[in-house]
Amino acid sequence: MSLSGAQTDESTMAVVPTLAVVRLAAKNGIVRDEVLNDWVFNWDEGLEGDPLVAFVNDLVAFYNTAATGATNAVGSYLNQTRSRASGVNSVKLYDLTGHLNGSRHGPPYAEHMWTLAPAPLLTPLPDEVAFALSFHSAYGVAPEFGPGTRPRARDRGRIYIGPLTIRTLGDAETATGIVRPWPTFATDVGLSAATLLSSTSAHHGNWCVWSRKDAALKQVIDVWTDDAFDTVRGRGPDPTAKSFSVLV
Repeated sequence: MSLSGAQTDESTMAVVPTLAVVRLAAKNGIVRDEVLNDWVFNWDEGLEGDPLVAFVNDLVAFYNTAATGATNAVGSYLNQTRSRASGVNSVKLYDLTGHLNGSRHGPPYAEHMWTLAPAPLLTPLPDEVAFALSFHSAYGVAPEFGPGTRPRARDRGRIYIGPLTIRTLGDAETATGIVRPWPTFATDVGLSAATLLSSTSAHHGNWCVWSRKDAALKQVIDVWTDDAFDTVRGRGPDPTAKSFSVLV
């Protein structure tokens, strides 16, 4: 696997705070319909081997490979609005050195193109329906609630998995009509995240939470999923027609 723009000069070896933006291309080719997942890592380019390549492989495996104990790969739950064409998805890597407070960083220093694994052709859910993968770093003595703020929130992060198919649905609860995620799906996402957490650590670095408030990357120590869907409104399509109106 090659990474365009990757640095290998030993004189520049250091721990690099890196934003890895995973782009899931839209099958229709429209840029605004792409899905972006932001991951953040501290990786040590001074240790043996090439952790940069390893981290990118770990990220691709999160989507394409069923983790140990999992039933399906995360990508198999993504609907057919995501392109499975060869090499149309990307991982772009940005150096956050000097920009941990959220200030504008520069262009990507490396990019890898990859292919999303095939998935069953199943009925899609609305594009804005998503499933949250949550994670946090060590809370320390930070309280959950403070005066007008929530200090622990800066130690948590989320990745919104989607758009999804009906494969992710559980049974509707007869009494309430609530539809919850299929437990196997939730477990598969959690196991894939746990694998990512352990594999990145083994590759000379850490998956992190990016706290712009604290201007710091904080090592992830726990991942979890819950039993409810989420909504990412920006992923929903714009209306194309008005089918009914009443003039008064």
